[in-house]
Amino acid sequence: MRIYRLKQKQMKIWVNNPAIGKDENISPQVKGDEDMGHEVGSMLDKSGDDIYKTLHIKRKWMETYVKESFKGSNQKLERFCKTNERERKNINNKFCEQYITTFQKSDMDVQKFNEEKEKSVNSCQKEQQALKLSKCSQNQTLEAVKEMHEKSMEVLMNLGTKN
Repeated sequence: MRIYRLKQKQMKIWVNNPAIGKDENISPQVKGDEDMGHEVGSMLDKSGDDIYKTLHIKRKWMETYVKESFKGSNQKLERFCKTNERERKNINNKFCEQYITTFQKSDMDVQKFNEEKEKSVNSCQKEQQALKLSKCSQNQTLEAVKEMHEKSMEVLMNLGTKN
């Protein structure tokens, strides 16, 4: 718009140029040129206004397009981030479940081991008790056999001395 207005002013300067003379001294052809200059100037103003309007419309369209593009890109990015976050949560949950399951099994195995160990210790203690009792019983039996042997030897010895 500025360019066309500048040209229009240049045309007015040319028409009113003192080197050519005053308006009244201008020939009819020059006056016609002056009228044509005004027509050209007004056409240029209209063209400039049209170009300005067109550029303004295109600029607005471009701004709208860029905003919509950014909005669409942001929406895609948000969807991607949400999807990624959901996938990470799912993976984390699966890992936690596996981790918990593994440690629960491990705890159960440790409990079974401790129970088996306790059973083994109890069984061993019972065996030791039984062996002690058996040993005591055998010792008592052995003592009884010894006493009976000694008595029978004494009886035999007494018989041998009496005879």
